[in-house]
Amino acid sequence: MLNSYLYILIFTSLSILPPLFIAMWRYKSMEKYGKILHGYLWISLIIYEIAMWYTSLNSIHNHFLLNIYIPLEFILISYIYWLLLETKSYKTTILVVASLTLVFQILSNITYWDSFNRFNSTANVIPNLGIMLFVIMYFYELLKNGEMVNLLTFPLFWISAGILLYVSVNLFLFIFGEFVLFNNSSEISKLWIIIQSISNIIYRILLTIGLWFSKTPQQLSPSSK
Repeated sequence: MLNSYLYILIFTSLSILPPLFIAMWRYKSMEKYGKILHGYLWISLIIYEIAMWYTSLNSIHNHFLLNIYIPLEFILISYIYWLLLETKSYKTTILVVASLTLVFQILSNITYWDSFNRFNSTANVIPNLGIMLFVIMYFYELLKNGEMVNLLTFPLFWISAGILLYVSVNLFLFIFGEFVLFNNSSEISKLWIIIQSISNIIYRILLTIGLWFSKTPQQLSPSSK
């Protein structure tokens, strides 16, 4: 009989399906960044869910999957906010921060030859900090421009709130990631995974709400009139 811990893991994996199905349904009416989000969800399903489950069930070391997924996730979310932000200095900031972050991750893997096959907490913390900065810049620009929007039906409010929550929790977890992995405590490891699972579920619920409200291209853009 499945224990509650395994139920949480299964439910977390299945939680990717609602936002993915809605993104597929709304795909034709989405602007470019909405379509990028659709692609991001597919990557999450394939790498973060299917490949992770396959390697885990077959006792294959799978930390390398995270080291592939996290940079891809960072690139796609960075590009989404580069498209959303209108202020030139903010766009430049995203390009600079994203470039430096990717260079840091590459150098980290080159410097430590085995780091690609282990959980590289240092290299994986930086992308979350970058995404936090981009989301905060987006919210600040939205307030600064005085856009009058109903937040309860504004897609990017839900999507950005979900992303901010997701990267904030991941930032905390990744800081203590290597401690958890090398502590040899199954209880601490389970608690770490449960916290991450709950964060992922809430994140995907918020993405689902945001995508549900993305009925037309005009509703997806804060600058649309």
